[in-house]
Amino acid sequence: MPPEMIRREAYNEKVDIWSFAMCMLELANGEPPFMKQGGLKAMFTAATVGYPQPFKHPEKWSADCKNFLASCLTLDPAKRASADHLLLHPFLEKATTRKSMKDILSGIFLHNELVSYGL
Repeated sequence: MPPEMIRREAYNEKVDIWSFAMCMLELANGEPPFMKQGGLKAMFTAATVGYPQPFKHPEKWSADCKNFLASCLTLDPAKRASADHLLLHPFLEKATTRKSMKDILSGIFLHNELVSYGL
């Protein structure tokens, strides 16, 4: 849940940018942020400090990817990137074909399932 909603402040379409980044982060890390802390603690952390170090293994991710995610996870929604801004981000310029992305995502999900079954 975006910080502004947790704090019961007015919100706009930037909540979707935050939520999109959280989905990206969950895919990258294989689990929701602060999952081990519990739901309320995770919400409090998101609303107060955000995610200054969102990746479990930051060395695996490019500088452009890290910057893209940081632009989406800015605590202040007025400073958070808009969809129009993100569509011009260098990270998306490196995007590949739909088939390649399907192969990559299938591999990630297959790997995560195998790990969850201890294989």
